[in-house]
Amino acid sequence: MNATLGTEITDWTAIPAASTGYGFPYIDPPNDILYQNKPQIWKITHNGVDTHAIHFHLVNVQLVNRVGWDGTVRPPDPNERGWKETIRMNPLEVIFVAMKATKPQLPFTVPNSVRPLNPSMPLGDTTGFSNIDPATGQAFATPTTNVMTNFGWEYVWHCHLLGHEENDMMRPLVFKPTTIHGWVDLLLLLD
Repeated sequence: MNATLGTEITDWTAIPAASTGYGFPYIDPPNDILYQNKPQIWKITHNGVDTHAIHFHLVNVQLVNRVGWDGTVRPPDPNERGWKETIRMNPLEVIFVAMKATKPQLPFTVPNSVRPLNPSMPLGDTTGFSNIDPATGQAFATPTTNVMTNFGWEYVWHCHLLGHEENDMMRPLVFKPTTIHGWVDLLLLLD
């Protein structure tokens, strides 16, 4: 089974513009960043044959619509309306979801997630990383090295089908509970 979650890399310099989807392993640094009370719209494309139950930790998402690869736009089914933790992804379909992360009200503080990029390998190891820049699709000049990393508030989004989840159909999701100057909110295009 080969199912991954990744980013749609769009090369705006190509004539005509071309895009390619690239699946990133879970151990690659997160590129899915959510900010306190900053809504995002995600485009998620499914080019496989299975229907997936995509589950988001921390945030609820709202299905905006589905677009079949035949161009047909379909609104959410009645049972899909409203905010959900899990949404259905059908084969050969693009879905658009809205999400807005809100810091939970807790009687305790949430510690930052500080861990190696790949907890299953020794520090300094370079194996298993994609070494692809998710913004450009180009290979990094130097390989990614397994180092201790502060992920802040780290969560995950993944397929809830156990066989898919255990075969790396998941990506880390980082929540920034306060506004940090210099960060840019992005429209995430995910594959």
